[in-house]
Amino acid sequence: MFRKAIPGQAIALTLSFLTMACRTPVEETHRSSDPAAQPKVAKTAKDSDVRRAAAEKLTDQAVLALLATTDTEPEVRRVAVERLTDQAVLARVAKSDPDSGVRETAVKKLTDQSFLAQLALTDEEVKARQPAMTEVAAPVSKTAAAGSKARQIDAEKPAGLVVRAQPAGAEGESVKPKPAEAKLPEPVAAAQDAVATKDPGNQPVDGVYLAGQVVTAQPARVEAGAKVLKPAEVQLKDQVALAHAAKTAPDSAARRAAVLQLMDQAALNQIARGDVDWSVRMAAVQRLTDQGVLGQVAISDLDADVRKVAVSLLTFQAALARVAGSDKDWSVRRAAVERLTDQGALARIATSDDDADLRKLAVSLLTNQAALGRVARSDRDWSVRKAAVERLTDQAALAQVASSDEDADIRKLAVSKLTDPAALARVVRGKSGG
Repeated sequence: MFRKAIPGQAIALTLSFLTMACRTPVEETHRSSDPAAQPKVAKTAKDSDVRRAAAEKLTDQAVLALLATTDTEPEVRRVAVERLTDQAVLARVAKSDPDSGVRETAVKKLTDQSFLAQLALTDEEVKARQPAMTEVAAPVSKTAAAGSKARQIDAEKPAGLVVRAQPAGAEGESVKPKPAEAKLPEPVAAAQDAVATKDPGNQPVDGVYLAGQVVTAQPARVEAGAKVLKPAEVQLKDQVALAHAAKTAPDSAARRAAVLQLMDQAALNQIARGDVDWSVRMAAVQRLTDQGVLGQVAISDLDADVRKVAVSLLTFQAALARVAGSDKDWSVRRAAVERLTDQGALARIATSDDDADLRKLAVSLLTNQAALGRVARSDRDWSVRKAAVERLTDQAALAQVASSDEDADIRKLAVSKLTDPAALARVVRGKSGG
């Protein structure tokens, strides 16, 4: 068997080509794994995949900020944002990056509640607004771990000393926040001033609203006579931002997300009666406790499903009776009848409603024997009369039904419920005489 010889020149050329083809990736990989080279690669590499790979390993905040704000590729900017901790840069990206995914990533890393509330109201895309709304709704969980040590009170400290929340500084250092750091967006600040006016005990400390406004985290300092930061105050400030978003966000999904976290009954009352979107009104109704407002919604809301939800939370019998007797939607009337306990209202429905099913439902809740007797003797629908007889105990009324009802099954049912010998005798005499 013969093998053709390969010229030595061809072998040399082949080896040279393979060496050149392999050299560049090896060198690029080596440079990317070198911490000193990573910033240069991240900023200057022409291939976006290479820049992204370098960004994933970067810790230099200045370079990450540059990538996050200037790189032409959204994915590179997003990776840079994920590794950023600088709140000012994150805020800039969250507000102005042209890509909603990058803005969303920045929003998830923000802690400034006022700025998040602003974003929840103004960002043009739902994808970026909703994470902002989520962060506004649960601010405490985001900073609890970082601030838990600062909020602990040493059991050995002298009595009368309290812990004051402070913005973050170096370890063991106490830094007073500058006014500019605590400045709030105008709508939120105005709302908080209104709350402070109504509640004199909830005033700013040293000109700064500490409650609910996470400026920065820092070890606590102990000082005599300082205002105690109560958990209720933290919640109150967050509720102000949520109420503002729930009332004014341009997107109904954002308003609904805010409402689902809202506990302020006054704001919920306003939204339940005034929002243009039925789903937002329904979300507000589900969180209402005011029976007067629930009654108003149950009677007058334009949407039957919203009225039905309001009815399901109503206990106010006058409002339930009105809905049961007059709502234009059968299912809403039925829901109202199911919650009625007022025997007078139930009797009116059982004896006069146009719908046989509603009359029968009312009968099933009636205990008033006189009303049950009237229904058992005179209702035009045999099934309603039967339902009334099943609840009757009045012997005279049962005897009348047993003697005169046109339906044999109902007469037999009435007889089966008779226990009075005199009444039974009258039924027998009436039959034998017939």
